[in-house]
Amino acid sequence: MTAINMQKLKQATSRLPLWLQKLPSYTLAINHAVARQVLNEIADQNSSASGIASLVQQDPVLCLKLYLKVRRHLINTDTRIQGLEHLIGLMGTESIKLLINQAPKSNQTDRASSDSQRELYAASFFAAQLASQLLPEKHGTPGKIFFLPGMLLNAPLWLMWIAAPKLMELVKTTKKAKQTTSPLESLFAKKLSFPIQDLLEQTHNFLPLPELSLKALTVRLDKNANFWGKVSYLPVTQLLAWMHKDISARRRLYAPETGLHLLNQYALAIYFDEQGRHIERLGRLAARHLSMSEEDFNQAVIMIASALELPREMKGRFSPMYRYRSFHKELGIGKSNSNIAILKQYLLKLKQSKVRHNSLQLALEALTQGAEADRSMIFVVEENRLALKYQAGFTNVALKDLEINFNDTGDLFAHLLKKPVVIIADKIKLPLVTKQLPAALAQHWQPRPCGIMSLFNNDKPCVIIICEHDNWSAQRHEHFKVVGKHLLNNLKQCEH
Repeated sequence: MTAINMQKLKQATSRLPLWLQKLPSYTLAINHAVARQVLNEIADQNSSASGIASLVQQDPVLCLKLYLKVRRHLINTDTRIQGLEHLIGLMGTESIKLLINQAPKSNQTDRASSDSQRELYAASFFAAQLASQLLPEKHGTPGKIFFLPGMLLNAPLWLMWIAAPKLMELVKTTKKAKQTTSPLESLFAKKLSFPIQDLLEQTHNFLPLPELSLKALTVRLDKNANFWGKVSYLPVTQLLAWMHKDISARRRLYAPETGLHLLNQYALAIYFDEQGRHIERLGRLAARHLSMSEEDFNQAVIMIASALELPREMKGRFSPMYRYRSFHKELGIGKSNSNIAILKQYLLKLKQSKVRHNSLQLALEALTQGAEADRSMIFVVEENRLALKYQAGFTNVALKDLEINFNDTGDLFAHLLKKPVVIIADKIKLPLVTKQLPAALAQHWQPRPCGIMSLFNNDKPCVIIICEHDNWSAQRHEHFKVVGKHLLNNLKQCEH
């Protein structure tokens, strides 16, 4: 071995202990907005553990800090944390308040590496949702058992982004790497000089995560290539026969920690596997762990992603459904069937909604995710004006909370406010539509082919919806009208 190669080997072997030594010295900051919501919920006399948990889960770092705090008090006891609600009950509201008030806080949008960290937190949140909804049936345990281990599985990576944000940004943008077995290995292969799995496997030395998380971190797709190759490529009948005969192989594939690891890797692939090297294989492995067909697995993922109640920090381009559609359109079930399935999920949620604000937000998401609109906006009719309360896909900050007085509506909106109307504004009609727009809107919005609709409730205008797509097809227009119909029915119900 040459002197240069020896030096590189020494550098590679010395960096892992350095990372293991320095990671515990870094502190993760909780999300300021979520912390404020949790404190407000605690102050409410009608608050409950489930209500507090629904807010706490919006910040993975806060989940981690609460877990570590409770764990320290349970070390010498037989009590085992059964889920996030159980954890909150064990800790008590006063201890939660104290922890939040003392913890460092940050608004993620203020950090240079915020996008990458938000992607990582969103992937962790999605992994927890997949685990809590897909693993229980396989393993005969409640979903809450898997939520925290799934949420906290990527905590070592959260610390790495704090410890070396510039390096992690370079890692994230690395496009070319050798043949690898996971999105993490692809991202880190050229920058760390040691396998990222070597670090994750030693998480127990610097971060006391849940036992199931630590077990999942020891699962190695980069080792035992023959085993994972057979799991991935054997026909299902041969795989089942092998599992039936080989107890050791069966235990390895069907262990809960294996399922947690595979679903987490799949969630990371949704966010970071931009070249699509791993997602299909990881989906196949996860499906085989769950004893599902790949089609059923993909369908389940889409259903979970589309029905997910996302934290504010994870909506829009950080949502799993947006990433799935943007990076991996060619995967899974047929695209048209996928869109219809997503649309149906949103329409079901819309039907069940009992709050006007939630209904309007769901309608916007149904248009964006189900009807695949490029951009959408929903104006709400108020006392003497139109207020642009809901929008998706627009980057012009001037549109935020735009208000249009009834005296300045322009010919188009004046027409929409007189009676229920549905308009197709194709490329031929766009010049006329643009000319008839309210001046306040026209200076900030250049229309593309779109559908325009006004909804009336009790013979009075209540909502104007605009939904854009360069290819405004007949099917998309039908979906647009269906969303409008369901929204109107729901708004009528919300009044009663």
